[in-house]
Amino acid sequence: KHKANAEVALELAKAVSAMLVSDDVNKVRLAKLGACRLTIELMKAHNDDAAILETCCKLIVEFGNGKFAQLLEDDFRKQEERREMKSRSMKRRALTPSRIAAMSPAAAASAVKALEEADAKDRAYKERAMHAQEEVKQEQLNQKAALPLSSISEKKFEARSESKRERSDAKKFEIPEQGAVWDNRLELCKVGACEALARLLQYLVKVPHNQSMLLSRATSTLLPSIFEDEDVVVAACGAIASLAAEPSCAKLFAKDGQISRSLSTLLLHTDRWPLVTASMWAMINLCADSRSGNRERLGPYAIEHLCKLLTDLTARHEELAHIDGFHRLVEYTVWALLNMLIATPANQTRVRALDKEELVEELSNSTWAKAGVK
Repeated sequence: KHKANAEVALELAKAVSAMLVSDDVNKVRLAKLGACRLTIELMKAHNDDAAILETCCKLIVEFGNGKFAQLLEDDFRKQEERREMKSRSMKRRALTPSRIAAMSPAAAASAVKALEEADAKDRAYKERAMHAQEEVKQEQLNQKAALPLSSISEKKFEARSESKRERSDAKKFEIPEQGAVWDNRLELCKVGACEALARLLQYLVKVPHNQSMLLSRATSTLLPSIFEDEDVVVAACGAIASLAAEPSCAKLFAKDGQISRSLSTLLLHTDRWPLVTASMWAMINLCADSRSGNRERLGPYAIEHLCKLLTDLTARHEELAHIDGFHRLVEYTVWALLNMLIATPANQTRVRALDKEELVEELSNSTWAKAGVK
């Protein structure tokens, strides 16, 4: 009724956002009541209001539970740690006492040192895991100790009452039972979120639709002010990344090449790290599923920019390494490039066609890089 009023629309979006925080039941309930459609309608009705656009993009992320953030921050690092532990375990099994005895003195000393280092790393990993568990337990004990006995019994009664209310609400709003399929990201795609974000990013980044000239030929002199509002661009990239974590949504993005052109254009702004990082964040999730078609879409535009960016970052590491976000930017660049190359021969050919001697030399000598980046 009042969505045409910008002030009311912004407050409404903020209210929905507040209800989504750490509450999965509300995320499903609000989506089923039409909040996803309302979010997209607000974006279309107020496409010149930066505050509303930014809030709506963040709403899309919150509706999708922010799984893309966990993918980058937790899963990648956990996988890396598991791979390292597996590698150390294999080396430990290979270096049996009999094999070490058969080595030369120098090789045997090196093998023993490698085993000691592997043991030290394994102990450090286990200590970190135990410390994290202890912190969680201690926090739970502190919260319980802060409550008086009467309050604890009241809390238990309130919890039982709340559980009954939730079960009643679940029946009322037809929240799917455990095992049923419901994904807010699919609901957002059904109501036009992918198309709305593609148009929004095109408007913000100012790339002509169906541009024939490859962006690799563009220069920074052609892009003096390529975007309207940096915060909105970053939020829009985050929303794209959130939706792209769902394979069906990723396929919808691949149908329109405009997303590829817009995201690749942001890579030209190497002096604006938040924009570049947000763009690669979206690329990583868009290319995560090989069946989506996004690797083929992004390849002609992004491959050359990513290689040039990685070359520039590695060549200037002494100048930039002390700045917050440098290693993360390098890490995202590597992941985005890898996701476009895996099982995509056309993109691999594009990389081979580049003069990458400088890049290979810098990366092979990158003693400055953190373990995760290497």
